[in-house]
Amino acid sequence: MRSYLSALLTGLIATFALAAPAFAQTAPAVIKNIKTDFGATCNGVANDSQAFVNFNAWAKKWQRSNSGLIELDIPSGSVCILTAGHWEFGIKKLLMKGYGATLKGNFFLGAPGMRTGPDFVGKVASVSAGATSVTLTNASDASKFSVGSWALMSGYDLQGLWGVDYGYPPNWAFMEYVQIAGVNGSTITFTAPLRRGPHLIGGTVAPRSST
Repeated sequence: MRSYLSALLTGLIATFALAAPAFAQTAPAVIKNIKTDFGATCNGVANDSQAFVNFNAWAKKWQRSNSGLIELDIPSGSVCILTAGHWEFGIKKLLMKGYGATLKGNFFLGAPGMRTGPDFVGKVASVSAGATSVTLTNASDASKFSVGSWALMSGYDLQGLWGVDYGYPPNWAFMEYVQIAGVNGSTITFTAPLRRGPHLIGGTVAPRSST
């Protein structure tokens, strides 16, 4: 069995609205149209990815000096072809309105999920509920964490195969979010004790997402 300490991914929660939803903030701070403001054709033939990428660049620049809800309108009857993947990453407070519109192609709305694998993780030693820290089996992985950031501690990978992280989304028996209180060598300390466990040796850590 494996246990995991995966960095919490923070950032975009995008809503694609087929009908006007209820939001605590009902009035957007700014409204943009994917066709008139960013040049998308959305005719069902041309690739509209660059227009969505351009919107992403504009939105991230705008929110560096502004706050509030960003609304992206996709006109009714539009058929937008997308191959830009996660074109909405990094945008905060995004509302998409596209009543009667269609998005087609290779893309994914939402955060990338809980990343696993050697590029994003590092192993931890066995630990039980009540512990306030974990020990990395590779001290160099400590650079992936910073004081004050959040992480996901999890254990018993029910889909693990041949020692390889497996499953999307992953399937763990135990999981809980923890806040990093300290990073000292190979030791990661939490602000509060673990409530769940045990987490057996072989765990992994993932770097904090920038989105």
